[in-house]
Amino acid sequence: RMNKYFILILIIAQCIYANKKIIINGNNLTKDYVILDVINQDDSIPNIENDENNLLALEIFEEVFIESNDSLYIINVIEKPQIITFPLIDRNESLGWSYGIKFYLNNINGENKKLKFNLSTGAIGSGSIIYEQPSFYNNHKLSGEIFKRHRTDIEDNYLLDESQLNINYIVPLYIENASLKFTLSYYNNQLDYIEHNNLYDIHGQSFSVGYSRVFAANKYKNIFNSQLTFYDFNKFLSYQFLDLHNSFIYKISSSNNIFLLVRNQLSIYSIANIPIYQQLYIGGEDGVRSFEQKPSLNNIAIQNQLVA
Repeated sequence: RMNKYFILILIIAQCIYANKKIIINGNNLTKDYVILDVINQDDSIPNIENDENNLLALEIFEEVFIESNDSLYIINVIEKPQIITFPLIDRNESLGWSYGIKFYLNNINGENKKLKFNLSTGAIGSGSIIYEQPSFYNNHKLSGEIFKRHRTDIEDNYLLDESQLNINYIVPLYIENASLKFTLSYYNNQLDYIEHNNLYDIHGQSFSVGYSRVFAANKYKNIFNSQLTFYDFNKFLSYQFLDLHNSFIYKISSSNNIFLLVRNQLSIYSIANIPIYQQLYIGGEDGVRSFEQKPSLNNIAIQNQLVA
């Protein structure tokens, strides 16, 4: 008899919880469905925190705070500005510093669509335009990127003009804030050897599969990414690489868009057919470059500079 009463109480409690009214405060631009798509409305503290983190991961809110009582599930948000600009400063260990600006059109039409412009100069000159379409299908995401970059190498052997078109499709996983990313790219690169005045066109397609895991909180965010890429370019040469990197971002000042960024990266490349501009320098600008022992196995531009 006691068990019957206990079961009855549970059923009544579930009915009350199922009828909770959701109230959203602060979404002056963001449409309700964007918020409702990523919350579970579970009354436990861990799940409330998970809902808050899921909303922060959308990158359209400065702050999120959720309250829950017997009849209400109250979501309080502070939206980020629609137009966001901040400086771009980066350092390549081999080439040096680059600087520029990032310009984002954020949360377009309140639907979490984003248009991003990046422009930099210095050691590496580059520019890109990125469009992100979230919730494309069942929380899947679709984005496109047009990318152009101009750079040399630490030894001034060549000038490289890179042009690339990327189409990304992101599928969420059942693991919290984890996803798979599929990328199809077309690239057309021009490689100009300075001393020999030889110009090469390197073009083709690549396909990559990536895994990403994000943890976001009010003050910081940690992003882990792994990506396996298969390249195929002209003359039917191909190579692959595995890229692992982790980024920790700490918010120092929300009003002035000041952040602390700490990055770690590990790259593993295949040794066959790899273009010279993908070859790495261990130790950065103070390191020593390694080559194949037999000169003829190296790139033609440096064969005569090596002694077997």
